[in-house]
Amino acid sequence: VYVACDGAYAAAIEVATGKLLWKGDDAVLPDVSSPVVTEAGLYLFGSSGTVTCLNVIDGEILWEKDLKDGFYSSPLLLGKDLIIFDRKGNLLLIEPSSKELIIKETLKLGEPVVTTPVIIGNKMWVRGYQNIYCISGDKK
Repeated sequence: VYVACDGAYAAAIEVATGKLLWKGDDAVLPDVSSPVVTEAGLYLFGSSGTVTCLNVIDGEILWEKDLKDGFYSSPLLLGKDLIIFDRKGNLLLIEPSSKELIIKETLKLGEPVVTTPVIIGNKMWVRGYQNIYCISGDKK
């Protein structure tokens, strides 16, 4: 299990034994958004706009990138990619990488988003400040 929270630390815990495998507070830790694990590492998204990738084995910071807008939404895995809404309502499609932040595409919703979307089948539901959206399409 991987956890991360501002004011505390990021950590990896072995579920079977409860053993703490590593912990660290050197990275910019998320204060709202939940972390997500990919093959490339543990991704952290801060409300300040900082995106951090940690090594899942030892918690070492692999890279950090400051983006213009912050995150309250939590990231979701969509196939091998990540998606997350920033607070301005931009949907980022991210290719996981242990070397750098790779944003494959950015789509503008048109209003701020502070919630995590829900994906059911090929439809994504997201609540903006004023509207609820259903985004659908084929798997491309």
